[in-house]
Amino acid sequence: MKIKIFVIDTSSFPDPGLSNSTPPQHMKIPVLPAYAIDHAFLIVNGVSSLVDNQIVSIVGEDIIYNPQLGGYDIDNEDVCELNIAYHGIRDYSLLFPKIVATEPDRANRLGEFYKEAESCFEQGAWLSFALMSGAIFEHMLHHKLSKKENTLSKLIIAAKQQNLITAQEEDNIEKIRNFRNVIHCNRLTDAYITRSEAMDTKTLIDRLILTL
Repeated sequence: MKIKIFVIDTSSFPDPGLSNSTPPQHMKIPVLPAYAIDHAFLIVNGVSSLVDNQIVSIVGEDIIYNPQLGGYDIDNEDVCELNIAYHGIRDYSLLFPKIVATEPDRANRLGEFYKEAESCFEQGAWLSFALMSGAIFEHMLHHKLSKKENTLSKLIIAAKQQNLITAQEEDNIEKIRNFRNVIHCNRLTDAYITRSEAMDTKTLIDRLILTL
């Protein structure tokens, strides 16, 4: 069993105190259908509610919260997150919902890349993980930038110029791009990817999936 936490953006919710009889509130996490969920909790300001199809339910990408049963309206000042316990990924292509909608073939390929990258990560095969991570970054940025660039180097530069990634994220992706060259016979003095760099890369991939 694995655990994942999603922070929910409540900025579009009503101002506090405007309603005492709010109808069911809907929150979306587009990647949620990808996960084989065993159980989940919605946590609002540290107070946890079990997703049990009563106060809180999950339907596809929607989290449906009924404050009339729970006695609490979620507003734009609340801190809200969904914690899921899941068995694994049902369909890896669904981890890329924005790409599935317009480029299903690319989403399928990205799903294959992610599945292989995850396997490498769990086995501690850091260089193999780096190679697959580079492929994931390249396809995600290529899609986001509307196919204006077609090499990872150019995509990284364009993504930073358009503020799609931060300077730190740019540096991380650039390192992964360079690690792909370690396999060549004339690159014996190049640094090898470390465990901490692989950890940072895995975190970045999962973050960009939600934000790009």
